[in-house]
Amino acid sequence: MDILTAYKISVSNRVLKSFLDHTYVESSKGQKWECFGAAKGGSPCAEGMGDSDISECISQGNVGIRYGVTGVCHQATNRLLSPSNVRLDSNVRGYFLSYATYGEFGLDHNEWIERQSKCEVADHRLNNYPLLEALLLQKASVLHSSPNVAFDPNLNLSQVHKSEVISLTKHWKLKFLDHAIDFVKSNLLAQHYVYKVNQDANTYVHKIANNIGYTNCAALMGQRLTPLTIVQLLENDKIE
Repeated sequence: MDILTAYKISVSNRVLKSFLDHTYVESSKGQKWECFGAAKGGSPCAEGMGDSDISECISQGNVGIRYGVTGVCHQATNRLLSPSNVRLDSNVRGYFLSYATYGEFGLDHNEWIERQSKCEVADHRLNNYPLLEALLLQKASVLHSSPNVAFDPNLNLSQVHKSEVISLTKHWKLKFLDHAIDFVKSNLLAQHYVYKVNQDANTYVHKIANNIGYTNCAALMGQRLTPLTIVQLLENDKIE
């Protein structure tokens, strides 16, 4: 067994007053998986014992995640950490937003199930599930259920406030999925897709802040937050 360690690196935009954490994974064997960004420096944020050969298999093909559509670095990191049964949590800035958007391991659940199955045995060939079908299934699921929200257990929110956050999260996730479906259908250019997602993500976060207060929202997001903060989920140069 090996030690799998996730690291977080601060990604700051002082013009936008936005502060998030990029994450990546390293093994005790010296393997590094960049997760759509840098794989050097930062501070440890999660660690556990697991088989790094499984993580290496999982890493094939960008970890099975299409950046900005089915996940970002946080979901890639969770996939790579999965052999250790360790996950990221609210001490990673921006994780609340990415979890609200993509969940723990990304939106394409069928691909992830297949990837886990293949990577636990000798045959490491992976099938390609239709991305559009996965997004449409996600939308149907969100429409008929309440989304999971990564509430910090140390944050004392009333049930009314929690219900408001869940409602806003459902509205945001449906809006995001509409953008993602349009992008995959080639109805949106990459730059326009990033702009619309970031614009609506920013609106989502500030609506939460207006409902539960900026202090509570900052604690929920794990980052500094004021009415002037512009929240960004995606980066233009990573979209394909």
